[in-house]
Amino acid sequence: EKILGNPELHTQYKNRALEALKKLPGKKTKPEILIDMTLTRLGVPFEYTGIGTFHIDGKRPDFHVFPNKLIEVFGNYWHEPDEEKTRIDFFKSHGFECLVIWTQDIKDNFAMVESRIKNFLSLINTPEILLMEE
Repeated sequence: EKILGNPELHTQYKNRALEALKKLPGKKTKPEILIDMTLTRLGVPFEYTGIGTFHIDGKRPDFHVFPNKLIEVFGNYWHEPDEEKTRIDFFKSHGFECLVIWTQDIKDNFAMVESRIKNFLSLINTPEILLMEE
């Protein structure tokens, strides 16, 4: 109760928990399994990297779609809405396009999520798309 009532303590606790989780071997969450199944069904070359097999300057994205696309699955418990743009910009600065999918969207409207994935994967290096994403 002390932690929940104190935003500073909550943030410190959350950061320590995240650091501890980074050291554990990863296992796909249910939302990640759904994204994995979708990418498999679409026949795109990808690797699930949420277990730490692929790092970019200390960050490990959930999925690496070859050659230069990443998909992150964000849950509301671990991620704040403002982290989405920060993560996209971070990976962009390292030469990767990134799509962030929120677990709530997976639960609420998976058809829309699939559509976003298809759109993200089919629009490779098109100037009009780069302008739309910014």
